Amino acid sequence: MKNNKLVLPPDIKVLLVPFLSLAVLFFVASFGIRIGFSEIAKQKEEIATVKKEITVLSDKEKLLKQVQSDYSQKIETFSQAIPEKNPVLAVLSQVKLSAQNKGLFVQKIKVGGGVPSKDLSTVDISLEITGPITGTIEYIDSLGKLAPIVTVQKIKLSQSGVTTASLNLRSYFAPFPTKLPTLTEPAKNLTADEKKIIEKMISLTPPLFLELVPTGITNRVDPF
Repeated sequence: MKNNKLVLPPDIKVLLVPFLSLAVLFFVASFGIRIGFSEIAKQKEEIATVKKEITVLSDKEKLLKQVQSDYSQKIETFSQAIPEKNPVLAVLSQVKLSAQNKGLFVQKIKVGGGVPSKDLSTVDISLEITGPITGTIEYIDSLGKLAPIVTVQKIKLSQSGVTTASLNLRSYFAPFPTKLPTLTEPAKNLTADEKKIIEKMISLTPPLFLELVPTGITNRVDPF
């Protein structure tokens, strides 16, 4: 029986080893190139993402600087327009002071329970003012220029020598935002209507608070 085993010539055997080495090297190189291109593409995507985030942060910085320049000195008034907590004391102070400035007498003040809400809560106040008709009209008009925001729900006028006006007022309060947008979220410029609302809110007359300055320690005079 003849042996069918393939016998390679010596020249072929000499070339076979480098050929196989080249084939293995080519395979490894092609695999490495594919991985390299994949990593390069991944890095390009990461670089594009970083550039986009840098642009967003830069735009936010410019917007915040602009807002700070325009509204920083009025931010307290803005927060007092719709405060975080029930503003009934501030509202009572405002309506009384405004009436006093116009020579009106305030009486029969009543505070309602209001309507609590997660978004916007309200508190109702009823009162009666007495005085000249001109001052009464000016007073009612001035209520829309006060902070916290006050709206007139109902008016009842009567005259008998002097003008008496029974008013039902409503004020508002709401929790301040607790969730801020992510740093990489693009900033949105204010619309024209939003800017008008902000300008109107910061133009309101804020309540006056009396600041009590503590006195230092003094020596008591002995009366004896």
